[in-house]
Amino acid sequence: MSDHNVVLSTEPEGGKGGIATVVPIHMEALNLIGSTQLIPTHRGGGAIGKILPWVASFFKIIAVLFVRRKDRITFHIHPGSGFCIIRMLLLALYLRFVLVQRTVVYVHTPYLEQYLQNTTWRFLLLTLIRCGHRSVALTEFAKELIERESSVKNLEVVPNPYRIPKQPPRKKIRDEGRVTILSLGRLVDGKGFAETVKAMKYLPPNYRLVIGGEGPLGVSLGKLIADEGLSERVDMEGWVSGDAKEELLRNSHVFCLPSQIDSFGMSFVEAQVYELPIVAFAHPPVMEVVHQPGGVFVRSSDPQEIAHAILRANELNYQSRPDAGRKWVDSTFGVEIIAKKIGRLIEHCHS
Repeated sequence: MSDHNVVLSTEPEGGKGGIATVVPIHMEALNLIGSTQLIPTHRGGGAIGKILPWVASFFKIIAVLFVRRKDRITFHIHPGSGFCIIRMLLLALYLRFVLVQRTVVYVHTPYLEQYLQNTTWRFLLLTLIRCGHRSVALTEFAKELIERESSVKNLEVVPNPYRIPKQPPRKKIRDEGRVTILSLGRLVDGKGFAETVKAMKYLPPNYRLVIGGEGPLGVSLGKLIADEGLSERVDMEGWVSGDAKEELLRNSHVFCLPSQIDSFGMSFVEAQVYELPIVAFAHPPVMEVVHQPGGVFVRSSDPQEIAHAILRANELNYQSRPDAGRKWVDSTFGVEIIAKKIGRLIEHCHS
């Protein structure tokens, strides 16, 4: 009997950030354990993209159980936030109690604290977590928070995996006088983009900011940049990925994202691979992801404090720490490391 893993999540192709970024690397880790396939439960395209793939997934699950009836099957459920939690809860109940299948539920939402304080969302989220034979928190902070606020006992900590390029381009510190600050992520409230833009007023004129991302704050950020007279010092690149993202990481000096809502923060992991000093908010999940010697943490959203942290972070570029970030990421979030942890979860599910 061989292992077969079925991933239930949003369609990663064309996705921008969040679970769409994580799922392909997660499947790479699962492929080290056994065969793997994806059943998408959500695509772009409005209501149709949210509902039709989800409805179809119920039938696709039946097909998998028939085709793979000789294999040991584990279903990996990756809910996001909001209505996605309800969709995934219904799927989890169907798998666990109707089809009597082995399931692992992954808690990705960056709004965990808010959900646990709301009666309705608390019930829905905790019910979903309990549907897993094992459930996964991305950080120790998330695990402790859930266990403190509930009687859930099936949680394990398994960080998101990351595949380091075999030879990632080394960041080059130029002496031409310009310092480039990079901010990457979805442009939403709580990420700290507006505060970072305002911090530019307190930095020397040779500091420039590059923002890569899309989201509902895009228009208001553009207006803020113009109103603050920063159009010559702040560039908005839109969503970046692949070679374009690598180019930004390679040619920047500081990564700044004082986010208070990230549940993990893959962009922090990527920045460390390129040896970028990081400015981040002292948000417990983020502090677990950032290797302390390469990070400067702020404890408020005050632009002046953020500016001071950026200056301190840039000074780290001139300290000798060759490959420190890359080595730490590989030893903590490497695909092979995470595959072993997931493998142990699967064994617990079937024992």
